[in-house]
Amino acid sequence: MRAGAALAVLMVFVAAASAAGAQSAARADASVPLANVEVRGSATVSLVPDMAIVSLAVVTRAEKAPAALDQNSAEAARLIAFCKESGIDGALIRYGPVRVTPRFRTANDGRGAVQEDGYEASNMIRVKLADLSKVGAFVRDAIDHGANRVNGVEFNIADRDTASETARAAAFADAQRKAQHLAGLAHLKLERVLRIIYPPRAAEAAGEVNFDLPMQPRLNVPLEAGTIDLHAEVDVTWSATGSAK
Repeated sequence: MRAGAALAVLMVFVAAASAAGAQSAARADASVPLANVEVRGSATVSLVPDMAIVSLAVVTRAEKAPAALDQNSAEAARLIAFCKESGIDGALIRYGPVRVTPRFRTANDGRGAVQEDGYEASNMIRVKLADLSKVGAFVRDAIDHGANRVNGVEFNIADRDTASETARAAAFADAQRKAQHLAGLAHLKLERVLRIIYPPRAAEAAGEVNFDLPMQPRLNVPLEAGTIDLHAEVDVTWSATGSAK
């Protein structure tokens, strides 16, 4: 009788231990990743430009190369002096390249012969402006102070690093939302990030304004900065378990 009771107690103990082991195994299995969830997040951030880059040029022509270059140097110096007198720091003015090239024309002799037609000198000057309200007036005034070509006005963001970080953060948040949605559909639970791949993507080009001379009558050039879109994409992979089922 005592032996039978002892055997029964032993069997109950073994059964309880087996059940506890099974539960522990189930919990362990629940924490083992069942799948990886990989998604691509993307985001576009629209920002208001806070700076402008005005590209100007001084172009002069003369019969001889030295004369063309001397005339160009004088006009370029006048333009640069105007920029500095307008309160623009010299560090925000970039010069060059300076070029002197021969000019050619087709002779009006019925044979179409090509003849030399003097020389042309050119100097490119790029100016950064922080006050966008003055860009139009600056462009027009520059024409009166030596510039005779406007290659473009580019609106941009001064602190592009911070702007890009904002776009990347939004792209990661988008990836997380997508991953959580997909995991929920599959009755999975996201665990930890396994991999992040950030493929840099060029920002949308800032708008440019181009126009040819002459510009009459004398008016400030109407310009609107608009907005600049910065786009970012990021690939993120999460491990996932079945504990959300």
